[in-house]
Amino acid sequence: TWRIHWNAPMYQLHGLPLNAGPVDAARWLTLIHPDDHALCNERVRAAYREGLPYESEHRVIWPDGEQRWIQSFGRMLQA
Repeated sequence: TWRIHWNAPMYQLHGLPLNAGPVDAARWLTLIHPDDHALCNERVRAAYREGLPYESEHRVIWPDGEQRWIQSFGRMLQA
């Protein structure tokens, strides 16, 4: 299992207030358009498996239902 650490811009890109609380893998998937779940999940797993940066362009669904395209980047750190 893995954890996500977001900075303020990531909350904004997903339409969430900064005080929305931590985002775990399960919650993150609820914010992604269902048609992009498999793509995002595979990219995260590949980044973790290969020790490479994560990069994805996908749709997110804001709390008000609006859909937006975002491009996100990240690093996988193993504890």
